Amino acid sequence: MDAERAAVSEEARALRRHRLAAAAVGALLALVWALPVSREHTWGWDESMHAELPAVRMLLAARAAEPGEAFGALLDCQQYPFAYPAALAALQGFTGVSELACRAFGRVLWALTCLGVFLLVQEVARRGRGGADHLAPWLAMAFAAASPMGLAFSGTLFLEVPFACCAVFALRAWIRRGPEHGRGRELIAGAWVTLAFFTKFNYGAMLGAGLLVDLLVEGVGEQRSGRGRAWLRRAAWLALVPAVALAWWFLLPIPDGPARGMAHARAFLGFMAGNQEVARTSWDVRAGHWLLFLVFAPRVLLLAGAGLAGSLGAKGSRPLWLVFLALAVPPALHPFHLDRLLLPGSLALWGLAGLGLARLLPGRLPVRAACAACLAAAAAIAPSWDSSRIARSLVEERHWEYALAQLPALRSLHPARPLATAGPRRAEADALLDLAAGAVGPRERIGWIGISSELSPAALHIGLVARGGSPERLLRDAHRPSFITLEGVDPGWDGSRLADYAAGFDVILATDPPDLKARSDRAFTAGYVERLVGELGWSRESAGVALIGPRTVELFACRPSR
Repeated sequence: MDAERAAVSEEARALRRHRLAAAAVGALLALVWALPVSREHTWGWDESMHAELPAVRMLLAARAAEPGEAFGALLDCQQYPFAYPAALAALQGFTGVSELACRAFGRVLWALTCLGVFLLVQEVARRGRGGADHLAPWLAMAFAAASPMGLAFSGTLFLEVPFACCAVFALRAWIRRGPEHGRGRELIAGAWVTLAFFTKFNYGAMLGAGLLVDLLVEGVGEQRSGRGRAWLRRAAWLALVPAVALAWWFLLPIPDGPARGMAHARAFLGFMAGNQEVARTSWDVRAGHWLLFLVFAPRVLLLAGAGLAGSLGAKGSRPLWLVFLALAVPPALHPFHLDRLLLPGSLALWGLAGLGLARLLPGRLPVRAACAACLAAAAAIAPSWDSSRIARSLVEERHWEYALAQLPALRSLHPARPLATAGPRRAEADALLDLAAGAVGPRERIGWIGISSELSPAALHIGLVARGGSPERLLRDAHRPSFITLEGVDPGWDGSRLADYAAGFDVILATDPPDLKARSDRAFTAGYVERLVGELGWSRESAGVALIGPRTVELFACRPSR
């Protein structure tokens, strides 16, 4: 008995040592990744509109001692939820409005996610093979940390990395539940799942679906063992936090009423059913994202596939498998596809790959270590060899030269690598925002005629505040519609509708060309500027020119006749 207790105590000490070592590695990664984060490009449309704008609204309202305004900004996060904007608002409460701070914070979250993968797999691995397997969590963490896609998106304000961070800790909390533990762990697991859902709705729903299946399978087993009633009580505690949060958001979002809840429900259902009409993304594009961006060399995915197969039947791996399927299969079947959709499911993939490879390797320590070193060398040596061949097979021959030229930047693991943001180059955005700040007063209501995927209304308002504009104007106007259309289709406004639109602004900005990249399907917006001047009698004055990419863009300020 004493020997058994001593063995258990030694195993616990070993687990703690490995956790501390992993925490040190995670802290080092956070430092190395965050400090040199690229600032070559500024934030794009989705980043500024759906993450930073609500964050800045919450921050400025809190500073102005307007809690109702701050909570209103939170409740306005309908399609893209409020958890990450609220975290960015809290961060910028210390740093001030800072794009650099937001990007560095994303890098820290990715390092925390990699640590979370370690802790998750350690929790699963200690349940199998008769004791702790210390190699599996290190392998899983290495897979995650060596993903170029993770590093590329961690410096952006897209929601995939924040969700992945929440999801991996939600999975760990889920696995740590059990009949031998109290209700506290059930509440913690439910809280993590809730946080993941309110970080990104669609991924949160898929995560919840996978965990619900696991819960039902668990319940069947408990029922057969005669512990069905105890399982129901634990399930009720598990569901408490999600049920209260969902009821608040979709039924009665206090301090607002049921009408706001209905708006949240409509926005959620519309978002979940969206993008069905788009042309299906081809399989070669999807394969390129898996083979050339998610991993730094295609052979790494082959290695992960071997680990995935080796994890079949591993004790405690069922939740990981169900979550991996829930987060990977729907995006694979959906016609709409983006590269970053692979990130949430990859965390479960890396966990399963680490578990499986550790199971496949020999058990004796010296041989095991040698085999692991050989696998690492085989994965890391000359990664361009198979990457270039795969790229050639996935693109047309006439695009080979371009594709091969892009590969080094795509697969880069350098901390200062290019970010996966659609924003304009910083110098270009600054030049245009400087012109805008010189053309408008600090409190004037601002509209925009034109369409720019690169410079959003949120980026304009945030940039104007940084250049002396009124914070009150941002709170008042930044979330109001200020564009004629955000689509490349002429809405066909008549003179009356144009006049109603124009009456809401003191100055309307426009550029020539009306789209910063001169996209032909957006050229029609220039006609509305001409009508504003010709039909409604507004004046139009040039505010200056800026060089955006290869073309000169002129900014105009239009004002009503006095």
